[in-house]
Amino acid sequence: MGMIDSPDNGATEVPGTSHNSLMIFLAGPIRYWWTPGVRDTRICRLYLAKREEIFYALSEDYLVYAPHRAIRGPWDKRAQIINDAAVYRCDAFVNLNAGVPMDGTKEERSIAVEFKIPIFEVFVGDNYSVDAQLASLRPKLDKVSRRV
Repeated sequence: MGMIDSPDNGATEVPGTSHNSLMIFLAGPIRYWWTPGVRDTRICRLYLAKREEIFYALSEDYLVYAPHRAIRGPWDKRAQIINDAAVYRCDAFVNLNAGVPMDGTKEERSIAVEFKIPIFEVFVGDNYSVDAQLASLRPKLDKVSRRV
């Protein structure tokens, strides 16, 4: 595991970078996985593993904000403003779609739509390879202009 993908590191200064990283909001279902009986399912374990793989892969080249990592402890709706501000400030919105309810993501997505932030769908599940999804996503992200 390298410096960037260390689980204990947040944003890092990487020698040779311009510090003009594209900022990505990595959205996806969170609350749904806490539904009784869902947390221990195979689809939940698969989603969580692929979400981490995508998070670390994107973090190699982009500045990634991930709500599932941003705040710890019992959720309080007052904290939603932190995620909303991150959407407002991001350059691209990447939605991890596992085919399950994404109530919180709808609100964040509406902010992206309102501010004309490009939205990209990444499908996560049995029939979707993370490598293939990233290979398709990266060229699209590389065409996105940084917002100032």
